[in-house]
Amino acid sequence: LDSALWCLQRQLIIMQKMHGEESIHTAVTLNNLGELCFTMGRNSEAEACLRRALRIADQDAELAGVYGEGGPGGSSVGSVGGVSSASFGSGAISNAPIDPAVAAAVRNLALVYFRTGQLHLAEPLLARHLLEEERIHTGDMDSISLTLIPSIDVLAYVKTLQGKFEEASVLYERSRHIAEKEYGVSGVEVVPRIENQALVYFCASDFRRAEAFFRQAHDVLVKAGVDSFDPRVMRIVNNMATVTCRRGPGVF
Repeated sequence: LDSALWCLQRQLIIMQKMHGEESIHTAVTLNNLGELCFTMGRNSEAEACLRRALRIADQDAELAGVYGEGGPGGSSVGSVGGVSSASFGSGAISNAPIDPAVAAAVRNLALVYFRTGQLHLAEPLLARHLLEEERIHTGDMDSISLTLIPSIDVLAYVKTLQGKFEEASVLYERSRHIAEKEYGVSGVEVVPRIENQALVYFCASDFRRAEAFFRQAHDVLVKAGVDSFDPRVMRIVNNMATVTCRRGPGVF
């Protein structure tokens, strides 16, 4: 990794000299460098690179007026889904499509903030990511794309960690409805979505609703014929017991 770091640092110098410090090519290299620093645990360096990459990419997309075609020269910046082109840190969401360079920087910067516990900074970036994914997969109909579930769930998780339980619950419910559209309400693939809803209410100390969702998840697995010693069933039973203990006497 050290040799890769040296190569990317060298590439950044070359890109800045060839294309300028504010070019999209420099932004792509900064994103790659930031991603590598993140992998190496060099979080402050990763943040600096990615914030600069996002600023440049946002400016480039704004000037171009058109986005989503791979950026200048068809630059490839990874397999990250699209995100909104709102300015970083503004809290505003743009209706324009986005350049892939912005998408990669947003996703990677959100990961840095999440790892370093700066959830209030990670949240708006994750919301940007989800918004653009919605535009890509929704069209004129309500989205039922399974592709949205990871983006919805990670945003809901970050909201849960910040104590925004109702907002998290709404997101997890949406995630569940998408899964139910694909697999049916009794599909075992829906169970993790139900468990997520239960865990939100557990964190909110709403043990009655948490228990109801855990029981629902348990019933789906049992009706599907999943063995009682299956790790999923055992985990849910354990969670139900924990909830029952937290609720106290008189729960039956």
